[in-house]
Amino acid sequence: MPVKARSELPTQLITFACPHCKKLNTIKVERVVEFSQVASRTIVCAGCANSWERVLPGPICDGPHLKTTRPGKVPRRQVSNQQWTLTAGKESLTKEPELAVLMLRLGAAINALKAARRMTLLARRTPGLVGLRDLCWTFVMTTAQLKEAIDSLLRGNLTLINEAARRGGASRAEMEEVEALIDVGSDSLYSRVLKATRDQITYHWDKKPFENWRQARGDTAVVWVLGEGEREADVIHLAAVTALTEAILPNPAYEELNKRVVEVSQGCALVMQIFQHAIAGYLESYGAEFSPYPDAGTQREGDRDVRSEDQF
Repeated sequence: MPVKARSELPTQLITFACPHCKKLNTIKVERVVEFSQVASRTIVCAGCANSWERVLPGPICDGPHLKTTRPGKVPRRQVSNQQWTLTAGKESLTKEPELAVLMLRLGAAINALKAARRMTLLARRTPGLVGLRDLCWTFVMTTAQLKEAIDSLLRGNLTLINEAARRGGASRAEMEEVEALIDVGSDSLYSRVLKATRDQITYHWDKKPFENWRQARGDTAVVWVLGEGEREADVIHLAAVTALTEAILPNPAYEELNKRVVEVSQGCALVMQIFQHAIAGYLESYGAEFSPYPDAGTQREGDRDVRSEDQF
């Protein structure tokens, strides 16, 4: 079914608790796709008329309006109050341009790895063959992103990253773990999982893994497509999933895939941790300021162990 163009900008309803009177305020914002539209905006409480600042994904087009809800019920669309910013002056982009670009690249890699791991966790929670289909795809994407982070960022910039990470609080043990991760020995994660999965499948969809599977099939009928529901999202191209898992795993089974998912996730966590330390160390040299919003908590993301996020 073709996707119809929208005649007007999509909007999103967001509910906040006023940090002054604690009443719930609902606003409608434009759901833009340009990150340049993400900005701090003033919200004036419809209850007490006091104002506060909040980073929003788009301009406010309606509200705030007071939201009524049952006592003790948390609004479904309320945004987490753990919002904060880390801000540095323009010299953080101009004084050391090459190092600034490297830190931006590290941040982009962190975003990609976090998004891939988050989708993997959601796939693991989805039951049935739909979940297995999604897990295979998210696994190969996470694997590819991890290999790209190692090849494009870590290998050529390890000394610079380690120096910045040390200033950002990284321990020697953390840096040694990352150095071991980029090992290319035959028993290493890089050679066993990352290289083959990325080079043959993720971005190239090479013929060889699928041709090998085709030739290995017996004379029995092949289930090409299977549906687990009436929605298009519930359709699985089963033969392709099977060929893909057999190309990745020596003994195709969910348990084996699950082990690889955990292994790659832990590798991602190590890379993200050292990258976050490096960015923190770089920004510290430019006097970056941590600014919680009035209703924000005090815990920063960098203070948590990223390995606990996925609960693998």
